[in-house]
Amino acid sequence: MNNYLLNNYNLSKWEVLQSLFVSEYGLRHLAHSKTQSQYKWGHRIIAAIELCPVIGLIASIIEGLIARCIRSNNIEAPSHPKSPSQTSLIRNRQWLFKGAQTGCTGAVLIAKVESIRAKLDIERSIGIQFNQEKIIDFLEGGTCTAMSLEFLDSYFNAKKINIKKPGDRSGMLLDHLVKLNQKFSSSSEEMRNRQAAYNTIEVQLDSSLGDPVDYSKNKIQSLANYHSFVIDYSSSEIDINKLDHEAELSKEVEALPEGAFLVRILKPADNEKLEEHGHSLVYIKEHGLGLFYDPNYGARNLSSSEHPKILFEGFKSCFQSFGVSKARFYRFQPA
Repeated sequence: MNNYLLNNYNLSKWEVLQSLFVSEYGLRHLAHSKTQSQYKWGHRIIAAIELCPVIGLIASIIEGLIARCIRSNNIEAPSHPKSPSQTSLIRNRQWLFKGAQTGCTGAVLIAKVESIRAKLDIERSIGIQFNQEKIIDFLEGGTCTAMSLEFLDSYFNAKKINIKKPGDRSGMLLDHLVKLNQKFSSSSEEMRNRQAAYNTIEVQLDSSLGDPVDYSKNKIQSLANYHSFVIDYSSSEIDINKLDHEAELSKEVEALPEGAFLVRILKPADNEKLEEHGHSLVYIKEHGLGLFYDPNYGARNLSSSEHPKILFEGFKSCFQSFGVSKARFYRFQPA
């Protein structure tokens, strides 16, 4: 049932008024059907019911009440101090929080986008530029890179806080990440502004640069400069289309050093970006801690044995949904 719940049930005053005529929950289910392909028909059926006059209003109210009940018991972090048993529950919970890119399509603030683009263009890596002429006033296509980089920034900030505290640091870190539920339950105007700036990126192929340039790595480094991240390790490229079983990915995952990775999966193309489109994820592999964040679904807590399994499922889902086939891991450190 949780697969068909929305990630954000909060409504503004305007959305409450609007729902008397057109269900906001119904519209959000339609948006989810576009980003969660394996559950799209369930979301479409719910949307069809909730967008019906009168009946839909009743259905929306019922769904909202049920969802709030479920989430208050299973997802929301308690506001009072945690006992050891409560920390253990967080540590063993499969999902730290659910999330989606709902709200990723919409208007952007041109001035804000230009400010971000200009900063990125100054700090860009070799062979990369951010083309001012590619700024648009309306974003479509998702904010996965902006949300993934923001998740990594939140993760590093949480680690800084926990370093200063004695006790079970991994448990406290998970506790902090659970509280990011509201922040990453959906996209936002700020994420659209950043993504619109990121989307102006271009590759400048130049044989005069000497040694072969790793344009893929330099693209990611140029985007990561917004958060002052530094790439200190990058994996070889993985062809998802050739992976038939998680065991084939296991060796690649085991060979990765510990750390926090942005995983970039793309469909290559012969254009100014060297890709038709792509998707960004976060994978964290550190002692006693494993996390997988997909902006379309949320943050998942990984047991020590399921890292290859979850990554394999995530990669195959991206391949089936978006046609992206080339994956690469980039480890970040705060500068």
